[in-house]
Amino acid sequence: MRAPAKTSRGAGQKSKTRLSKKSKKMVTEAPILNYYDLSSPLAIQCDASQKGLGAALLQNQKPVANASRALTDTETRYAQIEKEMLAIVYALEKFNQFTFGRHVTVYSDHKPLETRHSLQ
Repeated sequence: MRAPAKTSRGAGQKSKTRLSKKSKKMVTEAPILNYYDLSSPLAIQCDASQKGLGAALLQNQKPVANASRALTDTETRYAQIEKEMLAIVYALEKFNQFTFGRHVTVYSDHKPLETRHSLQ
């Protein structure tokens, strides 16, 4: 039998230490989420994947809140255009307390939805 190959522990430790310092710096330096401002315009950015939905509430191109959830077994069988629309509906329902009665810009990377919306 062969002996396992020896690896350098120093390189791995340095990488872990560097990542740890970087993540600590990111968490402690700048706020990750901004405060909600009634006077700033609202935008929602959302996306859907094969297994989940994600959304972010934005003001001045900075996140105010975010949300995500896994798709149910039935929802995983939806067509991609339906999943993308579900992500928009999910975002508007999740952030209802912020968006109700306000003009909201919705950003989605799904081009067929943009075409569908412009036709109506």
